[in-house]
Amino acid sequence: MSKGLTARQCEILNFIKDYIQKNGCPPTVKEIGEFFKISIKGSYDHIKALEKKKYISYQAKKSRSMKLLVHSCDDDFNEETRFKEIPVLGTVQAGLPILSYENFESKFKISNDMFGKGELFGLRIRGDSMKDEGILEGDLAIVKIINNFENGQIIVVDTGNGITIKKGYKEKDKLRLEAANKNYSTILTKNSRIIGKLIGLIRKYESK
Repeated sequence: MSKGLTARQCEILNFIKDYIQKNGCPPTVKEIGEFFKISIKGSYDHIKALEKKKYISYQAKKSRSMKLLVHSCDDDFNEETRFKEIPVLGTVQAGLPILSYENFESKFKISNDMFGKGELFGLRIRGDSMKDEGILEGDLAIVKIINNFENGQIIVVDTGNGITIKKGYKEKDKLRLEAANKNYSTILTKNSRIIGKLIGLIRKYESK
């Protein structure tokens, strides 16, 4: 149930949805009252509460004027909870490392259900060392902050000399970073800091 609705309001919202699906039109205030065995005023008060919370729209002087704005009590209409802001922290070199992690550029919004839970940030891709994995210059890499990873995952690493994005492999006391482009050499590094793993890409497409 949504945090914004009472149990009865959620029941009424579901009744309105089911009624529309069965009858092709919304119920009247009277029909809602009859179904839930409450007064017309009680029914009206619930309808106004749903309208105020932006779950429905309603014109009091027009018969069967209710329209669903949210189709389930579990749906969240509130932009602040449906979307999260992700900071873009500069450029990550898909090639040699480049110092950029602390270089905050901007923020952008994504849907909460797009990349799941966890702390996320964005990095702009520069270079072509990961092109065989479909990671191209200009892409916005969506990175989830992690402390550990599995071999073969694409990770963002602070090598001490800068930030880079590569396939990571654990080797005893070293970290092996592999490019996805045969023109780039393997990087072996000690005392590196794992920042996060790649979980998505956002690309702006421009036709020629």
